[in-house]
Amino acid sequence: MKNSNRYPTALIIFLVLTTQPLGAQTEGPIRAIPLEPGAVMLHTPESYRGILVGNSVLVQTDSGSILVDTGIPDRATELRAMIDAQGFADIRFIANTHPHLDHTGGNDSIRDYVSPLIGNGPTPAYLARVRQTSPLHSDSDQVFFFPEHNILVTGDIFPGDGYPFLNVDGGATIDTLLAVLDWAIRQADNQTKVVPGHGKLATIADLVAFREMVVTMSARIRDAGARNLTEEEVIAGDMGRGFDERWGSGFLSPAAWARQLYRMLGK
Repeated sequence: MKNSNRYPTALIIFLVLTTQPLGAQTEGPIRAIPLEPGAVMLHTPESYRGILVGNSVLVQTDSGSILVDTGIPDRATELRAMIDAQGFADIRFIANTHPHLDHTGGNDSIRDYVSPLIGNGPTPAYLARVRQTSPLHSDSDQVFFFPEHNILVTGDIFPGDGYPFLNVDGGATIDTLLAVLDWAIRQADNQTKVVPGHGKLATIADLVAFREMVVTMSARIRDAGARNLTEEEVIAGDMGRGFDERWGSGFLSPAAWARQLYRMLGK
């Protein structure tokens, strides 16, 4: 069905993120987490003014440094200071996992700060392996693998510790999600550092467990659809048993994830 909503998908996602209950969330500083020599993850714990800020990654290459994702506009000045503190003054390229504001909000500020740049767009193949897909989480998503450093950067295709938000109205499918996850897993080994769209640093085992959740819950929803269960019956049917404890604490609730699956698979 065609998306009749008059608001852009990126704005809808941003509104979803900014309206999460704060609870015990903090507004701590950006933290630098060393990944490998010449690679750092920049992580904002929990939230900043209620916004779940996306992770950023700095990677040094023979052609200069790459910055993957730039967080929100309000934190651009702090991000620039962190770049200096980590010794990545030679940034030649900004790459984005997808266009949502919690991952691209610092683009303009950083672009002005580290001139000249190669640009912000498709990443040259000699810098990273890239899997591009659309639509999935957004209208356009990219997963990056840096073989020299053995680092995988997933964006919100793998949000870390929560269920994924998929662009269902835009045409996202579970088959597309699984194809991208399979590609990402094939690049990696047991030592790969996995940087999710949000939250703490992950491992390939976490990504495999996430894929298992997607496959199992998709099968449950297909079965529910074959039994002609309604959407509300599916929501009430404990489809996330065995998974909600691990994946149900993110910004997408278990009920919302089950509803998305039903819209893609259950009808």
